[in-house]
Amino acid sequence: MLYQIPSFLLDVIVGLLGGACLLRLYMQYHRVPFGNPLGRFVFAITDWIVLPLRRIVPSVKRWDLASLIAAWLLVLLKFLLLWLLAGNLGRIATLPLVSLVGLMQLAVSGLTALLVVYAVLSWIPEVYGVPLRESTIARLMDLYAETDPVLARAFAEGMEIHRVADANPSAPAGRLAPGQTPAERLNRQFTEAAEAAAKFLSTADGPRIGVLSYDGWDTHANEGPVKGQLALRLGSLDAAIAALRTGMGTAWQDTVCLIVTEFGRTAQVNGTLGTDHGMATIALMAGGAVRGGRVLADWPGLRETALFEGRDLAPTRDLRTVLKGVLRDHLGIPDGALAGGIFPESVAARPLDGLVA
Repeated sequence: MLYQIPSFLLDVIVGLLGGACLLRLYMQYHRVPFGNPLGRFVFAITDWIVLPLRRIVPSVKRWDLASLIAAWLLVLLKFLLLWLLAGNLGRIATLPLVSLVGLMQLAVSGLTALLVVYAVLSWIPEVYGVPLRESTIARLMDLYAETDPVLARAFAEGMEIHRVADANPSAPAGRLAPGQTPAERLNRQFTEAAEAAAKFLSTADGPRIGVLSYDGWDTHANEGPVKGQLALRLGSLDAAIAALRTGMGTAWQDTVCLIVTEFGRTAQVNGTLGTDHGMATIALMAGGAVRGGRVLADWPGLRETALFEGRDLAPTRDLRTVLKGVLRDHLGIPDGALAGGIFPESVAARPLDGLVA
């Protein structure tokens, strides 16, 4: 019993971590985007072992050998601990070979699980992008009106927003129209969101602040500033800004468009022609109300001694100073509200002057 409990726990832990490493290998080989929840989870639980190995184990074409070796080391560690618990060290010389066999078993189990998932998903009809029928909307309104008036009002407001934003739809954003390339589809997704935002923001009684979220920037593999994921998304972002400017009309002259991200990327390219999570990055501003044509930076450089923790571009400015400067000078929000309510405990991050024309 004392042997079975730790054996079970090791099987579960190594199965999860080793399987995640193999899944990471599979996803990077097939260049599966990692911006989805599954991809982020895989990176979160494997970065601690894969990233250090990448520094000494180069990738071979699209094969991320660091992920493969990480999975093998985890299996090896499992067998070593089990043999120590059982007092069976007489076969220690065969440990690498036994671990290799265990890795192959784990890979087969993982592939079997993938096949089962693919089979199940193939039974599910594709309904993404199919609009709700008017009769369905009416029944939902009746249901919510009787059970939850607050939800009923929110649902009605949401349907009205959807009606305005979707005034002239063509094809569902999630699907490829006939003859449409993936680049054209992504471009359309970006510009449609910008056009919808412009409709609301440009109306006299519309909102004064809008937020758009574009994902897919977690470029751990095949980043490519010229012909990769980054080039594709930067092109679509450029098209979205142009669509926002066109849709805003004369209101663009009174507009500030601030483009920010959650975190930067590493200064060095990784083994799969991408970059990993880093510290500092840039923020961009556009719009008729921006005092533009400038680069505001205290550039730290990319020398190894200048990098943050030896791997990232060093941060030199708190992004809150930029946001505060725009909110204060463009929307008239007082410093006290910015430092206390909007950005709590941020008195030291003083608003940046001169951003708004």
